[in-house]
Amino acid sequence: MNTSASTEPALTYPVWLSQHSDEEIAALLWRLHAEGSSALAEQFRGTTIPEPALHQLTALELATVHAACEIGAASHPVSSTDLEDTLTELFDIAGTPADKRPNREEQQSAIASLARWGLMFSPHLHLSSDAQGDSELRIPAHLPPLFEPATEELWRLADCHRCPIPTAELPEVVNSLPPRQRRLLGTLSRAGGVGNSASLRPDADPAAPLPTMVRLGVLDQLDESTARLSGRVAMHLKGGFISEPGGDFPWIPAEDALAPHPDFQASARPDAAAASTAVQTIQELTALITDLSAHPIQPLTSGGIGTREIGKIARRLNTSPETVTHQLTLLYLCNFLAREFPEPTPAEDNGGTYWALTEHALDFAEAPLATQWAMLLLGWAGANYQSWLTRDSEQRPFEPHLHATYAAELRRFFPAVFTAPNPETYLWALRPALATHATRVAWKELVEEAHHLGLAAPTSSLPPKQEHTGSPEVTATSATRALGTVISQWHRALASGEAMPFRHVVAQLATQLESVLPAPVDMLIIQGDHTIMAPGLLTAEDHRALSRIADAESTGMASVWRVSKSSFLRALSIGETPASISDFLGRMAPGGIESVPQSLRYLIDDAARALSDSSQAPEISGATGRSGRGSTPHRVPTPRRHELDPSVDPRADFARELAEAVEGFRRALSTAENDDPDTGSHNSDTRTVRATREIMTELRQAYSAGTKVRLHYVDYAGALAKEWISVIMMSPSVISAVMEDTGESFTVQPHRVAAVEVPV
Repeated sequence: MNTSASTEPALTYPVWLSQHSDEEIAALLWRLHAEGSSALAEQFRGTTIPEPALHQLTALELATVHAACEIGAASHPVSSTDLEDTLTELFDIAGTPADKRPNREEQQSAIASLARWGLMFSPHLHLSSDAQGDSELRIPAHLPPLFEPATEELWRLADCHRCPIPTAELPEVVNSLPPRQRRLLGTLSRAGGVGNSASLRPDADPAAPLPTMVRLGVLDQLDESTARLSGRVAMHLKGGFISEPGGDFPWIPAEDALAPHPDFQASARPDAAAASTAVQTIQELTALITDLSAHPIQPLTSGGIGTREIGKIARRLNTSPETVTHQLTLLYLCNFLAREFPEPTPAEDNGGTYWALTEHALDFAEAPLATQWAMLLLGWAGANYQSWLTRDSEQRPFEPHLHATYAAELRRFFPAVFTAPNPETYLWALRPALATHATRVAWKELVEEAHHLGLAAPTSSLPPKQEHTGSPEVTATSATRALGTVISQWHRALASGEAMPFRHVVAQLATQLESVLPAPVDMLIIQGDHTIMAPGLLTAEDHRALSRIADAESTGMASVWRVSKSSFLRALSIGETPASISDFLGRMAPGGIESVPQSLRYLIDDAARALSDSSQAPEISGATGRSGRGSTPHRVPTPRRHELDPSVDPRADFARELAEAVEGFRRALSTAENDDPDTGSHNSDTRTVRATREIMTELRQAYSAGTKVRLHYVDYAGALAKEWISVIMMSPSVISAVMEDTGESFTVQPHRVAAVEVPV
């Protein structure tokens, strides 16, 4: 591979960063924080950008960094032509189809994007612009070790996608292997994927298990004695998302990452089904909220919710424990349920915490229908709860260890991925690091959750949607597109540090969802057998009024209710009056109060008379109390557990920490520029590694790239020596090198090496 180097002194990474303003550096730190890094003060230790930046790259951006590592861009400048040629070689190795490869303009866009992440630099690139550079391109020196052939991370996408076996045939190929080879695959999968064996050498038996699996494409051979489980096979063995052979490397701008796929078109039939399902879910959750407002849940010692407590709720609501578990999960995912010390304190209080409704849930119970739907979707989109793990009988719902950051990220990207023609392939192109965590079990669970929330609907007019993802015959809906659009706009504002209050995000989404919901009806069919039929969707206010005086027998767009003396007693006990009940029924009945059956009107008066007898007063099974009716609900503060929680100005909370991080970087750079590296103080032009594994990695990298390093080692007299060297040969037992000052060759054993200084 050819390289091009500038005749001027190479620009170092710390100096390049220092040429930006404090505001631009702070913006980079904030962006890293917004994308998942939690330690702002540590971001510039050693003037390196932390690994979270790699997790946010697209397939094309990650492949570009890989190519830069291959041609030594960490040690000397290269040109964009060098990168293009190297990318072509990597795509050839992977077998990437011609129509899945980026063109030159897309590759230039990827370079500019990497500069904005602080992962590629040159005199022509900038942190905060789309400026493109054709020459003197470099990457920070800490990146190459992450792209070593034997790395456990799947950063080397060309290697990850190179297995040529079609996805549909992978299970048969793996299952048809002899038992010994299948066991070997399982061992490699559990051990990180890399193995060493003399049977891989050229003079070994080609019919041995490892060479055989290399020929099949199940293993990738790294050198004459090392092989690694092919990335696509590794994902199959773990039940994960699998890319197509050769991969797909489109250019996806950062501002479009969370947006719905541009090829998606919603259909009327799925939209109608989705709206109906969402309305029924909202009604069921509202009933559960009413119950929990009076009955907080005692947690298990582990923090989860036990079967006994779930059974109590099921009996109160006359439903199954499985249904209650599902509904509690939705409440928790949407941030309507949390474990804290509730107010007011429950009568049977034991001094501990309870699972109780959040303030957010009580706001939901009184909100208009479209707003309720928006609150559900936005709460779900940031939840980090791995609900699919509770299918294991050993796991109790809501235990702390069932949470993971990638679960929230997978839900946040759901609208973008689910609207794509092939979700698996698109996720690998959009966020390879996230794709390595996605499993088919998790995706199937997310699709099921999305169905209950109106983000997925069955359709018989469209073909099945990617059977190998575990999805049923469902498609995305207009609600999916609306959620993806709003999340994309919100995240763009967050990344730039702009304020976008949660109430504004909810209102924006609710406005779009209103167009999916049918117009509400303003009538009830009241029958002589004391059943009340709502022939269509009710407004949230009318639905709450009806639920106070009647018990639901079926819910959904159209619903059936039954009134009784007991239901009227309950209504009167929480603040209704005979007059208010009659006014509501008269307003909703087509013929006014006179059309309401006389027996039902008598029942209202009977309930009013019975209320004066304390022996007939009913137990109040929860009431929101927000309108001055009934007891005060037990509630806890709404946790700020993810990005979509209420916030006035997300960046303001970190303003001081950002300023301190930038100031520390400036101070460290200024000090280093005046230090003498021979005194042992930090030199801004080098970084020092001392761990044995890192030392050997850096020496191998220097050997491959032909770069110089400064070796700290113990000589044969037992004294500590420091020499700038070029490595000419390496083995596990000896390092052969040439001293740059004298040209003298020498050897040293790895155990005598104390440290290595690497140019940055």
